[in-house]
Amino acid sequence: MFNASHPTIDIVADRTTHAIREPPGAILISVFMQFFFQGIIVIEAGQYYEVCYEDSWGRNLFVAFVTLLSLAQTAFEGYIAWKANVDRRTLLMIPRAWFALFLNGFIGGINKLFLLRRCWRVTKGSWWIAGLYALTITTYVANILIAVSFSRLAVSNPKPKDVIVREHLIGLACILICILAELLDVILSVILAYFLWKNKTGEHHLDRALLRFCAVATESAIWPSLCVVVSAGLFFSHNENANRLVFLFLLQTGKLYTLSNLRTLNAKVKLRERMKSDDFARGSLGNWSWRQADSGVDHEMSMSATVSELQFGVCICV
Repeated sequence: MFNASHPTIDIVADRTTHAIREPPGAILISVFMQFFFQGIIVIEAGQYYEVCYEDSWGRNLFVAFVTLLSLAQTAFEGYIAWKANVDRRTLLMIPRAWFALFLNGFIGGINKLFLLRRCWRVTKGSWWIAGLYALTITTYVANILIAVSFSRLAVSNPKPKDVIVREHLIGLACILICILAELLDVILSVILAYFLWKNKTGEHHLDRALLRFCAVATESAIWPSLCVVVSAGLFFSHNENANRLVFLFLLQTGKLYTLSNLRTLNAKVKLRERMKSDDFARGSLGNWSWRQADSGVDHEMSMSATVSELQFGVCICV
């Protein structure tokens, strides 16, 4: 399949051929991982709905939507694992196996759009966030291209030329998605962490809680990014067996993006409750004196604390 006139394209097609020949054992491991992450997602969603009474209905609907999509993905992965291990079929022989790739990309895109909306609000409608929306839409287009090309590979007796073209498209679209996904993950994490920390209150215990929240948000973003990096590394590997494990990691990203957002939302709710339960901006009257009142020190400190609390509250409730 190697052609000296188009070496890069032929290498991409060759590695795509290996990737879509994922062994049944890898598919079985993938579905076990899917069920494991699904259990954690259900637990996180349950914890969210226990304390979400102050969140908007739109956010509640988003959590329900991505949780249901995740359940659908897990069920479909179970179907593919059954066909591959019991009926002994390859991915191309399994009806609608391409839908697993499409659904995974769709879930990842929905979660990215949710984060983009938060970044849009926290940056007060910064124009360059629109560029990130364009990148997200590009990943959606590439995801649709992969699904369509994969579905056309499964037709009976395809022409060799059509097979090569579709393998090229799948490989290049996967590369594009990996690059854009990694870029978006890094940018969105930096934006949220920067604007959250920028609105710190100056109160040591609350700032520590905010730092823990930032750590949870950053840690949660690392795992899907790591899966994307591993998938890309396996795809570009010169080892044929490594190429066949690309989908094992790539198909976990949708679950990890959902889990990332749910963990961040739960951490945000806990931080908001911590802020409300504190006596922040409420000074003790034990050491208060008329001299302090005359000097206006207490008033200035109270106003400063109140403004800081408002900034903090607006930041956290985004």
